[in-house]
Amino acid sequence: MQRGVAQLEGARTRLQTILDSLSAGVIVFNKQHAIDTVNPGATRILRQPLGAFRGRPLEDVPGLADFAAAIWQRSELHRTSPEAGERDHWQDAFELLRPDPVGAGGAPESVNLLLRGATLPGGARLLVFDDITEVVSAQRSVAWAEVARRLAHEIKNPLTPIQLSAERIEHKIGPKVDDTSRAMLSRSVATIVAQVQAMKQLVDEFRDYARLPAAQLAPLDLNALVLEVLGLYAPAQEQGRLHASLADALPPIEGDATQLRQVIHNLVQNGLDAVAERGDGHVQVITEAAYGDAGELRTVRLKVADNGGGFNDKVLKRAFEPYVTTKSKGTGLGLAVVKKIADEHGARVRIVNRQSEPAEPGGAAGPVVGAQVSLSFSRFASAPPHRLTEQPAPARPDIPTPGPAAAAA
Repeated sequence: MQRGVAQLEGARTRLQTILDSLSAGVIVFNKQHAIDTVNPGATRILRQPLGAFRGRPLEDVPGLADFAAAIWQRSELHRTSPEAGERDHWQDAFELLRPDPVGAGGAPESVNLLLRGATLPGGARLLVFDDITEVVSAQRSVAWAEVARRLAHEIKNPLTPIQLSAERIEHKIGPKVDDTSRAMLSRSVATIVAQVQAMKQLVDEFRDYARLPAAQLAPLDLNALVLEVLGLYAPAQEQGRLHASLADALPPIEGDATQLRQVIHNLVQNGLDAVAERGDGHVQVITEAAYGDAGELRTVRLKVADNGGGFNDKVLKRAFEPYVTTKSKGTGLGLAVVKKIADEHGARVRIVNRQSEPAEPGGAAGPVVGAQVSLSFSRFASAPPHRLTEQPAPARPDIPTPGPAAAAA
């Protein structure tokens, strides 16, 4: 008897060890749909202390009511559908708004989850889920790059003949008409030429997005690069609208100075655009290093924050896709390019709305007080960084700039 109990406890311990080591989230519900077992992966992905809710429905966990409803609806659909006899589990996708980590901005973050569920003996339910946000984002990026490549090819070909034909019409017909008609013809041709040039610029931006070169990584002093770019914004600094807060002795990273120069320039200019109508508007560029409990270097982070109105929901959810922009004439390529450059560096880029502190401890976060874009680098240089050479400011593709009610960083 004692031997059997020991074997059972040993099996339970091994099972718990396996669950704890899984990167996927695992939740087991009893037949009353209450939480019975959770693993650390579930807590990490959902960013909720699920262990504190054992014996309670998933709906009781703050922010997970819609998630729970989707699970039970899909589970019931599988149980009552013909596929139940053919497949012992169901699979679905769910987009969840989960809370941001403490200190990362306070605004919810949209994540894509792949859910798989099954019914266990005795009526218990098993749920296994993975965060596939990066996979979905990568697939969208590849698809948009192909769209951009085709647009650049199909649109640019006829642009030059259109411009030349318009100029030829003016050259041939202009001398044969009166002054009034000639002036109208010149204005019309000038409009055509200007619009063709604008279209060519748009096509070039799509081409650059589709053909972003591979990053040439080398030891890089991120602080020095930030100071170089901020030198282009001396008037904004003199007016107190642009500040830098750079970490002392910031460890060098492996980076492509040309690409990261473009990122910093784009984000700083975008932040200044976002607060242009505010008398007290300001943008802050921050660098910092994060270390683990044992003192090991975990990440080097670059942040660009403003005190505007924040990103709107559309930008927060689809910021890294082309055409996601709040500008009336924007392409939305800016943050898409930033994301591609971050991927080339093995870095994580995040956008959040900054919110004021709760009115009372434990209360809801206050209103949005600005926006922030951050890049977290995890590739560190083992050799000293090279000295930077002066470079002209890169051409800035459009980045979503919210209006007074939705500023960007």
